[in-house]
Amino acid sequence: MKVLLLKDVKGLGQKNQIKAVADGYARNFLVPRGLARMTDTGAIATKQAVDRKEDGLVALYSEMVTRLKNESLSFKMKVNESGTAFGGISKAMIEAELLEKGIAEVSVTLDHPLKTLGEHVVAVSFPRGIQGRVKISVEAE
Repeated sequence: MKVLLLKDVKGLGQKNQIKAVADGYARNFLVPRGLARMTDTGAIATKQAVDRKEDGLVALYSEMVTRLKNESLSFKMKVNESGTAFGGISKAMIEAELLEKGIAEVSVTLDHPLKTLGEHVVAVSFPRGIQGRVKISVEAE
């Protein structure tokens, strides 16, 4: 019997996958607990709709990564005469700047705030495991 998984099931599969299982396992365990539903035309249509939505999201995030390759973020930071920075550029500041440029749902990977002037490359990640990089220019104010 084939079932559409409604939730991740350890040892069987992930949500929205169609899996072949024993009839008793489906009727007595998966379906009563809301973990799966029997496949019928409605279930298959639901899976196809989810797959199309997923493909669209992956394409959207990939397009955002391509946009990031062509763009650079610029920040100004106060420094003293010897070049020591007052403060730093944080993850939240970078994410806010990306949001202003129309790049949403991004998570910046930054171990510590940027406290030096010059060009930096910072890793960013989007949902669905899509990774990218953004160039950041830090200039003296």
